[in-house]
Amino acid sequence: MGISQNGPKDRKQIYEEYPYDVEKKLRVMIAKRDKSEAQDALHVLLEYLFQDLNTQLNIVKFRLTELLTVMSRAAIGAGADVEQIFSLNNHYIYEIEKYDTARELTVTLANATNRFIDFSFDVSDVEDVNLIHKAVVYIKNNYNKKITLDDVARHVHLSKSYLCKVFKNATSYNVSSYINIVKVEKIKELLMVERYSLMDIVSEVGFDDQSYFTKVFKKYTGMSPSRYRKVMLGINLKDDTDEGGI
Repeated sequence: MGISQNGPKDRKQIYEEYPYDVEKKLRVMIAKRDKSEAQDALHVLLEYLFQDLNTQLNIVKFRLTELLTVMSRAAIGAGADVEQIFSLNNHYIYEIEKYDTARELTVTLANATNRFIDFSFDVSDVEDVNLIHKAVVYIKNNYNKKITLDDVARHVHLSKSYLCKVFKNATSYNVSSYINIVKVEKIKELLMVERYSLMDIVSEVGFDDQSYFTKVFKKYTGMSPSRYRKVMLGINLKDDTDEGGI
């Protein structure tokens, strides 16, 4: 069911009645990397925007785009890479323009919230802020290689044990998991380009094992690379069971 354009609210009403206190909570929860509380706040905001499904679609999309900007700024303020967040923001703006139902738009914003949080980390209480940033930049610049904890530790001149400790404190991820998250995000970008075969992508992101490539991607997305490509590009999913293969 699409969002009705009958009995619309005007933009002034949306701004006057909008729950800005809840939006503030959403920003705070993104900064704290609290997905559960962030999603709760997002649900309240979307419930307001979609109430009775009587708001004009173009106004809803305009407000959702603004909300994306708010969340992206919160993520950047929490240590996320600016270029990465801008790229994600542009991707979700495109998604908002593409969809016209409350369900599709809700899923889009929920996914955006989680991904902004995934690329954020709280450095306020971390002593080795510069070293953590250096490690993150190294990982992002070398996503196409088979990098390991040893490689990152050598690059930032820390012992593996100390790096693991401060990196976990700052990002809530261990180094190996963060490496895979960065690779998965790049895989998602490459899957949107149909001329790239899955085998090309396996090589491009530094994997040398097809089955491990698929296992890692499924862990962070819940679907295989081939199914993700079909879903994102709107390819017919009939009889696609997502079993096996890549």
